[in-house]
Amino acid sequence: AAAAAAAAAADGKQPAADASTTSSSGGASAYVTSALSHGVTQGNANIAHLLEKAKPVLDALGKFADAAAPHVERAYELLLAAYKALEPYHPEEFMPVLFGLVMAFTGGYFVLTFAAVEAFQLCGWERTKKHLRVLWHDYQLVRAASAKDDLVDADNDGIADVRQIRTDQLVTRKVALALRSCDPERVSKALVGVYTSWCGVIATLRLQFAQTLTLGTVIGNTFKEPAQRYVTPTIKLAVPEAYHKWVPLAVTYACRSAGVAIAWIVQRIISAFYSAIRGAQLFARGALHYSGRRGWTVPFDESSPLFAATVATVAASGFWFQLSSGLTPPFPLNWLLLPFSICEYVLLWFVETGVSAVAADGAGSLPVEVGGA
Repeated sequence: AAAAAAAAAADGKQPAADASTTSSSGGASAYVTSALSHGVTQGNANIAHLLEKAKPVLDALGKFADAAAPHVERAYELLLAAYKALEPYHPEEFMPVLFGLVMAFTGGYFVLTFAAVEAFQLCGWERTKKHLRVLWHDYQLVRAASAKDDLVDADNDGIADVRQIRTDQLVTRKVALALRSCDPERVSKALVGVYTSWCGVIATLRLQFAQTLTLGTVIGNTFKEPAQRYVTPTIKLAVPEAYHKWVPLAVTYACRSAGVAIAWIVQRIISAFYSAIRGAQLFARGALHYSGRRGWTVPFDESSPLFAATVATVAASGFWFQLSSGLTPPFPLNWLLLPFSICEYVLLWFVETGVSAVAADGAGSLPVEVGGA
């Protein structure tokens, strides 16, 4: 966008006054396309080459943003409306009950997701929430200013000005509008705060699951010597002599892959057990406090037999439910929990990019799939 603004100003295609009085409705894809076009024609040759290569991908991302933005805003508005409707029932006390119940019965399915939630609480969730509110507030300011400016008809010809200009001019005006509407210092601090919290979460997850991969490598190395002694000769009998030199390496990789799979299963069982207990505590604490405040039960007391019995019952039920389903959400629960599955795969990608070096260290160049089990 900055490249487009500079190019338009240099070419004299748009007066400075227009840049300060008009806006855009062209969407993210139009901004990306125009900005890339000016970057290709005006920028350094190497940068231009990279921009040209990335243009189809970024253009597709821009179109996706255009299509997804209204639905995301609508979903957010519906959530706010639902929260408003539940305010008389004190949802801030009831939501931990639901979260604890979900965690107790599904924590082993979504190991990374619930570990990230715990890590976020340790890495300053309140601070992150504050930064997200700042970004949302500035986004609303820019959006409101853009919607208002889209109606401007400076030449009084009955057609909005933004519908009578080229895409490059549209980009320039949109950038100018955004720069005038938001507070750069506030936005910068908010972005840095969110990014810092995210890095803390990912670092915590990488450390935790790097230990799992290291354990898997150790287990695999334990299997390696017996396998080389008893399995390798058998395999050599079944393959041509020209490929015998690859057999020991293949056996080593197979042993280490099996070790990582075993370590990951153990980690999932441990996570299921922990999440069942942790979720049961959240559920019992929230439910008994809520019911005690409303007079349905005795006043809440964590040392009471009722609290201990509730935690034990929910934890045992949740852990058994996860084990009985093979640590995989059954139908139709897998469809209902699809957002959690998507989040799990996104976190898995970030964690894998950081722990692959750990897997390779001591395991040769074996590629490891963290969630392969």
